[in-house]
Amino acid sequence: MKSLRETCAPWLERNRPTTPERAAWSALDDRQKLFILRGLGLNPHTFAMERMTNHERVRLMNCIKAWAGTAERLQSILGTCRAEQQAEWLRLVDPVSRPLIEDISRPLIDAMQTPDPKEQRKERAA
Repeated sequence: MKSLRETCAPWLERNRPTTPERAAWSALDDRQKLFILRGLGLNPHTFAMERMTNHERVRLMNCIKAWAGTAERLQSILGTCRAEQQAEWLRLVDPVSRPLIEDISRPLIDAMQTPDPKEQRKERAA
């Protein structure tokens, strides 16, 4: 019979932070993570940008810098935020559905582009 450590070893390996940025991010509690995401102007639940005035954003960034202590730690945390946002986006947009999204959006983009004036003249003449 396997010991608890042997049973949990694969799970622990998968969930161990692999980079210093992930380690710094995982050391934070949920309230701190939410604070940082809001400081970046992101809604922490949808990862959508929220409208903030430049003054508000600067004030929040100064708070985050004071809290983080060092610029290196802050940059690692911000890098992890971006990496997690990218990972969430990749999880939501399945790789199989990406070509489908591109196929759907291509006619919309083509419709938004203004036609060439020479082509318009040819169409009118015909």
